[in-house]
Amino acid sequence: MADDSKVVSDAPQDLQSLYDLMVEEGLDTLEYKSADTRIRLDRRPTQTVSVAPTHRTPSHRSSSDHSRPVAAAVPAAETADAITTPLAGVFYRTPSPTSPPFVKEGDTVEVGQTLCIVEAMKVMNEIKADKRCRIAKIVAENSRPVAAGQALFHVEPAA
Repeated sequence: MADDSKVVSDAPQDLQSLYDLMVEEGLDTLEYKSADTRIRLDRRPTQTVSVAPTHRTPSHRSSSDHSRPVAAAVPAAETADAITTPLAGVFYRTPSPTSPPFVKEGDTVEVGQTLCIVEAMKVMNEIKADKRCRIAKIVAENSRPVAAGQALFHVEPAA
């Protein structure tokens, strides 16, 4: 089995660049290490992402605040009335940059209707409605990475 990890020696300017690199390379895990910083990003949905500085800096926070993870995978309450993505990738609301969106907030969708595309490893995966419902809110941001299990749309029963 291949190792889906990569150690980065020169850090990109922000975490988004690191995540974009993970998506482009098809990596599950990416680590950045420097003399005073270690960052580990893990795209597996059951994991947490944490940033642990290797040096101490003065802070007004209590010591218990330093041990909390930065982000959890997907809170259960967020996916209760939601359509989620089964895979990690880049979320697209439209089939092409000049096309109208598949759905808008307030639209009623039918079973099997295409709602969006999630691009993973240069493959365009259509996400389709599994029930008749109304799109209450579009949660994911167009052209931005999404994690497996992340809510894309909040939905309500169709009238």
